[in-house]
Amino acid sequence: MCRSKEQGGRRCPAGKRSRKQSVQASIRPTDIPATAPSQVTNARAVKLAALLSIPAEEWYEKPWKERKTIVEDVFHEARSLSGIRAEWGGWNRRQGSLGITKQTMTYWDQTPRTSIELSDTANRHTTPATFAKTIAHELAHARAGNRNGHNAKWAADFAAVNEELGLATEIHAVHRSDEVETAQWKKLQEEKAAKPPVWLGLCAQGHRFGAGRKVTRSHLCVKCLRAGHPRAEAAITYTRNINKETV
Repeated sequence: MCRSKEQGGRRCPAGKRSRKQSVQASIRPTDIPATAPSQVTNARAVKLAALLSIPAEEWYEKPWKERKTIVEDVFHEARSLSGIRAEWGGWNRRQGSLGITKQTMTYWDQTPRTSIELSDTANRHTTPATFAKTIAHELAHARAGNRNGHNAKWAADFAAVNEELGLATEIHAVHRSDEVETAQWKKLQEEKAAKPPVWLGLCAQGHRFGAGRKVTRSHLCVKCLRAGHPRAEAAITYTRNINKETV
């Protein structure tokens, strides 16, 4: 918000009283190769080398909270080795991207603020090699600028980041999960389906639904609507799943 001259401020240009630009470059689950190199040539990248030395089976056995801590430590080390100015933005709930680089610029401060986030949901089945390449991928976005997307400048910066971290240079913008990641993803989906929901929904026709948290909005049963039932009979009522019933 602009301050008046009486308040010691200066007049805002017409049509530019406040402006915030946020440009994002994300990396989809199909964005980098799962088979990243397992050796690191940079002797200073100790945490990165330790991450890539963990077998996939042992990695999946670790609690998710512990895995996130290891990845965060690797990110801070990689950022320091590459000299790229980017903040750690934390873990988001995006399901369609492994990582995302955000650059925010305000009207008064023309210096962009860059932050990198990783997905808490889309990375649960990824291997240490994929995490390493995701971090390098996003650091390259931070250096190249998000407006460059995956063009030649980003590719050159990606190769430079890989060289600085001691990783083999593999320029890919599309990730395809290997057999290990695919098997882990299927396992997680089966465990999720077998887990009883916290809230149990029921419509007038007896169709059952599950929810992980309390439902605050009204929902209608699609099966009832397709069968031609009135909307009043298609309303879903959610109750706490005390008996741990499955859907």
